[in-house]
Amino acid sequence: MGNKRKETWVKGRLDIEQVIKNLNTYFAEEGAGYSIYKLHPLLKTMEISEKARYNTSENRTGKAPFTTAMGLDCHIEGPENGKVLSLFLRYSNDWFFYIKLPTKVKSWIEIQDHLETLRHYHVLFVARPKGIVQNTYTAPTPLKNIIDHVPYSLTTSAGNRNQLQFKYNPSSLLYRKPGQGGLLVGPLLNQIKEAMKNENLLRRIKSREHKAN
Repeated sequence: MGNKRKETWVKGRLDIEQVIKNLNTYFAEEGAGYSIYKLHPLLKTMEISEKARYNTSENRTGKAPFTTAMGLDCHIEGPENGKVLSLFLRYSNDWFFYIKLPTKVKSWIEIQDHLETLRHYHVLFVARPKGIVQNTYTAPTPLKNIIDHVPYSLTTSAGNRNQLQFKYNPSSLLYRKPGQGGLLVGPLLNQIKEAMKNENLLRRIKSREHKAN
């Protein structure tokens, strides 16, 4: 792995760990029994050839061993057994919102099928001005809303191969401290509870549809 590529990967991992630390401190202060963790706690530093080989749906969003895991996604667990919020973390200084596709997902039909498996996800945007993670956030955004309403395209450039880029500007969003509510929304924990309720409802619907088929 080249030095620049490795530095970017390490910073991405450290930034997510900082977000997790900040949010778990907030959850502990609220005493509500919530916690956030990375789906894949440990990640191996991979060469480019390994990243292409192991870039599968299972290694990104499912259970995978340390040697092949590639996911930087997170889950938030509530105090009730089985209730989780699947989460993409993205940042205010990202140029756009993106989804990294598995290597074998190429055709438009395959892209749509892959997005369908992610519709229960939410996106939490974190303020990161000048590359410094801050303890301020947007409300969790349902990924299905972005997929359904925001134009996107597949990029094939060397640094962003197999990446969907959405015309969605994170820097234009409203960021608040986790305990700060707005006129129409409560603090972040309340927003997470509502998002978790909606995600688990969607999971139950999908499960019933799967059994019916």
